[in-house]
Amino acid sequence: MDSGITFETSEVDEALHQLCVEARKEDAELKKRERKTVIVIAGPTACGKSEFALLLAKQIGGEILSADSMQVYRGMDIGTAKVSPEDCLEVPHHLMNIRDVTEPFTVVDFYDEAMQACRKVIERGGVPIFVGGSGFYLHALLYGPPLGPPPAPEVRSALEADLERNGLDSLYKRLSGLDPEYAEGITKHDKHKIVRGLEIITLTGQKVSDIQWKARACERTFDFRCWFLYRPKETLYRRIDRRCLQMVEAGLLDEAVALE
Repeated sequence: MDSGITFETSEVDEALHQLCVEARKEDAELKKRERKTVIVIAGPTACGKSEFALLLAKQIGGEILSADSMQVYRGMDIGTAKVSPEDCLEVPHHLMNIRDVTEPFTVVDFYDEAMQACRKVIERGGVPIFVGGSGFYLHALLYGPPLGPPPAPEVRSALEADLERNGLDSLYKRLSGLDPEYAEGITKHDKHKIVRGLEIITLTGQKVSDIQWKARACERTFDFRCWFLYRPKETLYRRIDRRCLQMVEAGLLDEAVALE
């Protein structure tokens, strides 16, 4: 989706110049080594990550990989602020629109598909640029996903039946009571993560937030270069308000109804 929010030239020129210089320098150095540069651009909602990533990708021959847990779903375009089809024609985008909303997509799925996408971009001679998004996904990208049990159909079926009977709010409250740290890190509307969290707790007897990240070996194939975009709170809040209005005008309510 084209958010209509412009990234002010006065704000971006210096940062873009410095980032491009550093990226070119690092990429030239790393071409002599085994590990390849992968850029990660993070920051709060509406700070300008997507537009900045587009500018950078055009400068350094990059391809963009979404690290947003909702942009993976087809039909969730306006509410997740997906880039426009025109932007996708200018710069290749990956890890978007790869699941139906009824299909689960775990952090392990993201990690595995992200690694595969990175390799393919590099094989084509491009620079992978991750943009996000979801802190849980970015943490997995950099350090490897946490260990967790594989899905158990009988447990999943019981939880989904409970969801049908009592609603998502009931399951989220149960999750909050069992693992408040994990529940605080996700939205109370994220059905897949709520059900998966309760599934892990049921199968292991452990909190999701207690599962060790470092227990899983992660790849050291890539040299991650991370950048965090920041704006003053007052500026950021104005941009968020403007984006919300633009989403409603673009048909957000109709999109939500169509997903039911």
